Amino acid sequence: MVNPEANADLPQSQAESDSQEAAAEALARKEDQDADEGTPLVEIKSPGDKIAEADETGQSTSKKPTPDAEFSCLTKEDLEHFAKDPFWHRLRLIFFILFWAVWATMLAAVVVIIVVSPRCPPRPPRQFWQKPIYRLSVKAFAPASDADPTALGSVEGLTKKMDYLLNTLGFNNFILDSLVTREPTSGCIADFKAYNSSLVSLESLKSLTKLGRKKGFSFLMEFDASQASSAWGSGAFLTTVEPQAPLASRDGGPAWRDSQLHLPRSRCLSLNVTDAQVAEKIEAALSFWLDAGLSGFVLTNVAFMAPRRAPPADAPPGLNGKTWSDADPTALLFSNDSVKFVRQIRQFINAQAEKRGRELALFVEPGNTGFPQPPDRLAAYLDKKNGAHAVISTALGASLSSASAKWTSPSKVVLDTLGAAGSNDSVLFATAWSHLRRPKESHLTALSLLLPGVPCLYYGQELGMAHVAGVSLLGEGLSSYLSGNESTDASETPMQWSGSAANAGWLSNTSASLAWVDLSPRAADIELHNLRLLSSTGHPKAQSQLELVKSVLTLIGGSESLQWGGIEFLATRDDSLVAFKREAERFPPVLVIMNTGDKAATLGLAKQAKVTTGTLKVLYNAGGGSTSYVKDQEYSLDVVFVPAKSILAFLGKD
Repeated sequence: MVNPEANADLPQSQAESDSQEAAAEALARKEDQDADEGTPLVEIKSPGDKIAEADETGQSTSKKPTPDAEFSCLTKEDLEHFAKDPFWHRLRLIFFILFWAVWATMLAAVVVIIVVSPRCPPRPPRQFWQKPIYRLSVKAFAPASDADPTALGSVEGLTKKMDYLLNTLGFNNFILDSLVTREPTSGCIADFKAYNSSLVSLESLKSLTKLGRKKGFSFLMEFDASQASSAWGSGAFLTTVEPQAPLASRDGGPAWRDSQLHLPRSRCLSLNVTDAQVAEKIEAALSFWLDAGLSGFVLTNVAFMAPRRAPPADAPPGLNGKTWSDADPTALLFSNDSVKFVRQIRQFINAQAEKRGRELALFVEPGNTGFPQPPDRLAAYLDKKNGAHAVISTALGASLSSASAKWTSPSKVVLDTLGAAGSNDSVLFATAWSHLRRPKESHLTALSLLLPGVPCLYYGQELGMAHVAGVSLLGEGLSSYLSGNESTDASETPMQWSGSAANAGWLSNTSASLAWVDLSPRAADIELHNLRLLSSTGHPKAQSQLELVKSVLTLIGGSESLQWGGIEFLATRDDSLVAFKREAERFPPVLVIMNTGDKAATLGLAKQAKVTTGTLKVLYNAGGGSTSYVKDQEYSLDVVFVPAKSILAFLGKD
């Protein structure tokens, strides 16, 4: 307690000082208490409030909130002030102009890129039948059992070899020879729905085609509607007044007998395919085979369908009074009625494809006419919508009656045929077929795959199976209707599955012989030729025709130029050299060089092919000469060294 009497004795200034200290202490205690209670010392009622403080003179002064004060929002008045401020007005205008300038620049850049940039390379629509195709004879391909020497090849045996065809070779499309049964003696067809039970059961065929739809492979079947047996009735056949000088049929028998035409087999009758009822029965048979799962047909012997009854007035001199093979029979064959029939069948195929919801194909094959196929008549069967999808040309191969195939440049045949067809994808250039000699030249095998159109291969061609004329089929109804050198038995010899000279690997007992074919004439070929061409025997891969086929098929699968590109034959100074370029628009070209001679050669390609370098993708060197080439290496094409009996394919730079 403070003594007032004591304080009275103190000076007045001292008393005022003590009083101020006491007030300050009281105020400090008050602040501590407020701090403990969490209350602010000063309450700011609004962001715009001013704080009153006493200056040294004791007068009140106003100050703005300190930076530590709570954030204050802009009022309407503040916003209006800034909106009218010249600095902010200019800044907003600058950003506005900058935004639209950038936007317009980007739009212009997009337009320029679209206009200046090259378009994507054109890719024509592709159908399943345009991929490489493998033609085989069911009876000669593979047996269902390797213990029965009497067993023919069958669809069941083919099923067991699908891994070889699909994975070893790389084919997904296959042409089967006809599975329709023929009368044993005459070789004529009585019912186009009747299948040869020694080759196929309906269940085995449906099972295989069903597997194909799952795995992505397809089957076409050859179908010969040119002739039938007399069981069809007389109204189904071509009849006319017999010409004064009757021609011979293809097998040498009379073409006309009892005012009826027998062509090409003299024992069978020529169907009148222009008759509506005949066409209806044929379409019913085709529908039956489509029900079994086939993906289309190859109409064979179309050149013999509905031929002219007699030589026209403008027939070549000497046609009358000659056997048909001694004179040019073009005036009789490849008739317009046969073209109309093919177009009618194409309409049927189109309707069936729409009905069944899957792609179907129709090919045509003129047949064994015995004379060169006229390109214009082949092309008459083609039409993207109304005719055949593709036609099979055998002009590059050698006929069965030829002593041997003489190598000639393919340029004229290829360019004439493609020119007549008017398309690069509607021709199969077959160099081996049932009525052609099996070629010795690997170059012909490569051409079948590398030329424009549908790449194709005849069974055994990948192994270099040679033509041996002495081979004959012994079973009833198996041998060719043509005799002598024109017999097709040699070209339909059993597929080579091993080095067994007795049975070609068809039987587990390698010394046992097949009962239905005499393979003894082929013994030397089996042991010395075909085995050498199998890479598994230890020979260099560059000498293996099997490796050649595999490498070419691999190149086709990865090259758009080989799939749908055009062809340009390149000039060479040596007749033994063949060079051409395949190129699709804006895709890397492929350059192919073949040397069929016994001597190495050089060839400059860069200037005329307009390709300076290329990567080597195919290397086949049957000549055995040394070479420094390595596959998948890049080489200059200014001067190309071409070894003897070799095939080179370079993938050029686009």
